[in-house]
Amino acid sequence: MSLYDDVFRISKEYTGIAAEEYLRRRCRSFDLLDPLQLQKEHIDRLIQGIDVTAGAYMNEARVQAFKKEILQLSK
Repeated sequence: MSLYDDVFRISKEYTGIAAEEYLRRRCRSFDLLDPLQLQKEHIDRLIQGIDVTAGAYMNEARVQAFKKEILQLSK
């Protein structure tokens, strides 16, 4: 399983059917045009994007849980 698959699985828990588009947009925000090329070194930038965008439609506890699960993938 690729890192993208793991990130997608977690993202789907938090963003539902919008997970694929959400990840595509987050990756584009740091110039990674193909989300399938996601690497561990991109996790910090992904977390920053989640922090900025997810709060618009999730409560803070849920945003923090989302970020925590993604961050675990960098270890």
